[in-house]
Amino acid sequence: MPNFRSAILAITLAVSHVRGTHAFVSFPSRDNVAIVGSTGVSSTARFMKTKQPPPAAITESDKYTYGEVSRAYRRTVYTHDDWVKHRSPNRFIRNLSSITSSGVYKNLAKEVIATTAVATFVVSWNCIFGEYQDFASVTHNGPLHDSLIPILTLPLAPFTLASPSLGLLLTFRANTSYTRWDEARKNWGMNINHTRDLVRLGNAYYDRSAVTPERAEDDLKRLALCTWCFVRCMKRHLSPAWEDEEDFRKELLEKLPKEQAEAIFAAAHRPNRALQDLSVAIENLPIHFIR
Repeated sequence: MPNFRSAILAITLAVSHVRGTHAFVSFPSRDNVAIVGSTGVSSTARFMKTKQPPPAAITESDKYTYGEVSRAYRRTVYTHDDWVKHRSPNRFIRNLSSITSSGVYKNLAKEVIATTAVATFVVSWNCIFGEYQDFASVTHNGPLHDSLIPILTLPLAPFTLASPSLGLLLTFRANTSYTRWDEARKNWGMNINHTRDLVRLGNAYYDRSAVTPERAEDDLKRLALCTWCFVRCMKRHLSPAWEDEEDFRKELLEKLPKEQAEAIFAAAHRPNRALQDLSVAIENLPIHFIR
C-alpha cells in the first residue's frame, strides 16, 4: 500500500504544520515546559519575566459586523462570469452607483468618519482663528483672527521623512497578507486532493473477491465517511468556535457513531483524531500487500 501510506503521510505532515501533532493528550502548559537555550536561561523563565497582555475579549457586536457576516459569501477565486463582469466597460458606472452599499465602505465606516471629523474640525478651527480663502482665492481673516488662540498646525518634516518608510511598510504588509492567503489556499487544496486520492485508491484497490458485496459497500462507505470527517474537522479547527462549533457537533452526531463523534469532540487536536480513524479504516480494507 505505498500510495496509501504516502497519502496518509502527506496529510499528517499538513496537519502537523497547522498546530502541533498532539491528538489524544492535552497540551502541556508553559509552566511545565522549560527549554534551556545557549545562554543557560530557560525559555520558560524568560517568558515568565515578560508580562503578556490579556487576550482581547470578543463581544457579540464584533461577531456580527459586516466584515464577519459577509465572509460566508466571499469567493476565493473568480469564475468565468466574474471575469466577464470585471472586464465590462460599464464597470466604472456600476462601481460609482454602488458606493453607498460598498462592503469596504461599510467595514471602514468608523475610520472614515473619524478621519473626516478630525479634518473638518481642524479646517473649521483654522478658518475661525486664522485665515481662509474664498472660491476666488482671496485671503480673508477669520472672525477671531486677532485673538490669542493659536491655529492648529503640524510641521511637514516628520511626514516627509516617514512617508517612504510608511509606503514600504504598507506594501510589505499587503504582499505578506496575500502570500499568507495564497499559501493557506494551496494547503487546503492539497488536503482536498490527497483525500480524493484516498477514496479513489480505496475503490480501485479494494479486493472484492475476498469479501461479500455488503461488506465491500460498508468498508468503502466507512472510508468515505472517515475522509469527510477529517476534512470537516480541519474546517472546524481553522474556524472560530462561536461560528462553527454548533454545526460541527450536529453534523458529526448525525453521520458518525456516537462513540466516535464523542471521541473527536474530546480530543485535544481533532483533525489528528479524525486522521487516526481514517488510518484505521484504511488498515481494515482487504487490499493485497503488493498494492
